[in-house]
Amino acid sequence: MKIEDLEHNLPNGFHDVELLSVARDYGNGSCVLEMQVDAENGSAEIYRNIKILLSGLSLLIMEVPDARYPFAKAGGERFSGFATTVKYLPNLEELRQQAPEGSFFYSFFLNGLNCCIHLAATDAKLLL
Repeated sequence: MKIEDLEHNLPNGFHDVELLSVARDYGNGSCVLEMQVDAENGSAEIYRNIKILLSGLSLLIMEVPDARYPFAKAGGERFSGFATTVKYLPNLEELRQQAPEGSFFYSFFLNGLNCCIHLAATDAKLLL
């Protein structure tokens, strides 16, 4: 499953989600993203914690935060997700050529840090 498939199953997708943690496992070639997502389609904002396991991880880039933003604060970080484009990752096409067949590329824009996290993996699974 691609991360976009998981996103489409969330009421609000990856819009204004709070990133809680990123855990990279180099030995297994995987990553777990822990986040709070909007749990309902109604007007009340009700959030729930979820974890997404990315396997077949071939790329994880965490950009340097913009120094004009308060990057040293504690707590989660609000973000929105989108399919990676060359606008945000200029060498995307070169990276696609090096990634394993069937890889998807996805990015998260961290609002409060004014920077992105880019990733490429072959599978995404929701862990409850």
